[in-house]
Amino acid sequence: MSLTEVSRPDLAQPRSAGDPGLGPSATQAASRRRRQPYPVFRLVAAVAVAMLTLIPLLFVIVSTVQIGWEDATALLFRSRVGDLLINTLTLLVAGMLASAVLGTAAAWLVVRTTLPGRRIWGALLAAPLAVPAFVNSY
Repeated sequence: MSLTEVSRPDLAQPRSAGDPGLGPSATQAASRRRRQPYPVFRLVAAVAVAMLTLIPLLFVIVSTVQIGWEDATALLFRSRVGDLLINTLTLLVAGMLASAVLGTAAAWLVVRTTLPGRRIWGALLAAPLAVPAFVNSY
């Protein structure tokens, strides 16, 4: 039998929601899903969260406008900002390399060796991914 031949006639063609073969319950459920309006409170909550995340950006813009363009550029292009940028990039690269080395070594130990408690180690090593960043930073 080739891949194009189907032994069961009910599997020959995909069915749509309006097909009589699906039965009334599947058709009714599909039409109910289509008719439900989007809840307004979800939209309001999403807009509120988006506005809250924009507060730091708005603060920077308002502060820049208040102090003036010359003072803002003088603050931005001073030597201390360069030092902080270099420190940040160094921390970023060091953290990335350390994470890659430790993560690869831990994954290799859990998957490729007969480490006692492999399942527990696998769960413990994946646990930081489930913890929000603000909890870890606290």
